[in-house]
Amino acid sequence: MQDFLSELNWMLILSLIGASAIVAYVGDVVGMRIGKRRISLFGLRPRYTSSFITVLTGILITVVTLWFLSMTSETVRTALFSMKFVQRQITQLTSQLQGSRQELQEMEFKLFASQEDLQKKQSELKAAQDKFEAVLAQLAQSRKDLKVQADRSEAVEAERVRLEGELKGLEAKRASLEKSVASLRSEMESLKKGLEQVREGRIIVLAKEVLGQVPLPAKSGKEAVKQALKTLVEQARVELALRSGLKPEQVRILSETENELENPDPFTGKAERLVLRLVAGSNAVREEPVLVSLESQESRLVFRKGQVLGKKRIAVALKREDAERELFVLLREVNTLSVKEGVIPDPLRGTVGNLSAGDFYGSVEKMTEIEAPTTIVVEAEEDVFSEGPVRVKIILKPSS
Repeated sequence: MQDFLSELNWMLILSLIGASAIVAYVGDVVGMRIGKRRISLFGLRPRYTSSFITVLTGILITVVTLWFLSMTSETVRTALFSMKFVQRQITQLTSQLQGSRQELQEMEFKLFASQEDLQKKQSELKAAQDKFEAVLAQLAQSRKDLKVQADRSEAVEAERVRLEGELKGLEAKRASLEKSVASLRSEMESLKKGLEQVREGRIIVLAKEVLGQVPLPAKSGKEAVKQALKTLVEQARVELALRSGLKPEQVRILSETENELENPDPFTGKAERLVLRLVAGSNAVREEPVLVSLESQESRLVFRKGQVLGKKRIAVALKREDAERELFVLLREVNTLSVKEGVIPDPLRGTVGNLSAGDFYGSVEKMTEIEAPTTIVVEAEEDVFSEGPVRVKIILKPSS
């Protein structure tokens, strides 16, 4: 109630009451005066004139009230003069409100449907996101696997390249080996033929075999060279005669180069010491001419007489087999050293000298009988030049 009273426009109400009271009072005063004076208006009797004044006063009260309200309140003015317009507007607005409410209901229905669709889409989106995350995880794993496979592929490619290189190398080796095998087969066939001839006792010399050698001092004259060449041919004839059972003069020696064995000019007056070698050019059988070639090489002093060429220390007596093996290994080392220092080896055997069986087995016997640590020493028996041969002696000395 207090809220309602507080909301009233008391100023307006009081103003209306005051104005109505003033207009009623003025009307009453005017009516009374007209009644006392018994004034007649419009030909009416005074009593009716007073009533007319009263009615007019009421009308004025109403007019003044409406005017005052209109002047003081826009709402009243609108209600008095624009009521139909306001009603039409209210009707239109009510119709629009109803339409808006229907639209709102439709929109709420659509919103509800949209919310359902949104929830469905959100569910689909969540499922898609989960699937996307799973696909991302699979993609990351696939990338890792791809990287591993790429690394493996690179390793396999590198291995393939390496194997191809090895294959090419092996193919080259195979081709080389095939050539070597073909050469060896050819040589084997040749050796078989030579062996057959040897078994038949017909081959007296093998290809590349040294038939003789003579040293030629430095600055040798023509006659000295002729004599050396003659000596070289005689050595070869004597050696071949011993092998074939023929007389030396029956052995025929031919040079691969015309007049090579009679021409001293290439070797005359040389400043260095030379060695001349007569080498067989091919296999030869008994009563067949022997084809030879003349080789010359510089001759120099390699080892001096008494020079130690090798040594080996043994602590106790050895068995015969062990002693033979140790001595053989030591002599092989001496042979290797000689070739390394410049001694020309035999083309067929690759050796640079020889040792008598007596010296070899005599030393073996001594090695089986020692009673204290002993050093086996191999010394040069004489000065050794590059043409050889390397003649050695074996000495057993007590180890200190």
